Formats: sequence, C-alpha cells, structure tokens
Amino acid sequence: MEVGPSRWERAGISFEKGVEVMKDVSTSFQNSHIVLRTGGSHQKTCPPEIADVLEDKSPRILEGVKIHKLKFDEWEPVLKKLNDIKGDCNFWYTN
Repeated sequence: MEVGPSRWERAGISFEKGVEVMKDVSTSFQNSHIVLRTGGSHQKTCPPEIADVLEDKSPRILEGVKIHKLKFDEWEPVLKKLNDIKGDCNFWYTN
C-alpha cells in the first residue's frame, strides 16, 4: 500500500484521521512494515531517515530495498515525519 499525508491532503483527509485509519488497518495483521528504497523519486518522498524513529535497526534487505518492521506505537512518529516533508511511503502487512 502506498500512502501518506501528501495523499491525504489531496483527498481532504486530516492527518489525525489518516493516522487513525493506518493504526486501525494494522490491527488486522500480525506485522506491519515500511518499505524504504534508495535512489530516484522514492528517496525524495520516502527518505531512509524515516527509519530513525523505528526500533527495528536491522531491516530485511531484498534487492536493495529495506523493509523495517513497524510497531503500533511507531505509526504516529513515522507519519508525522512524512507529514513534515509532504511525503508518502509504501507499507506492507503480513500475517
């Protein structure tokens, strides 16, 4: 899922409501992840520094893509950082 505050703003969704929905969606899965790519336009809208607020400092690396686990209480700080830069990232959920 590619989502973030920049998309919410264009859709008329408040930051608070967006955070609430992302947290709610995450409760349907055992694990939530943020997918961080380096280079190109992805790095501008979803910079690797987003991971600074995450506890997971050893992401899974798959073909140059870093996949960090995202804890429930980390949603708001991650999304706040995205809001500050008007960005969006890819998120992945697993059971």
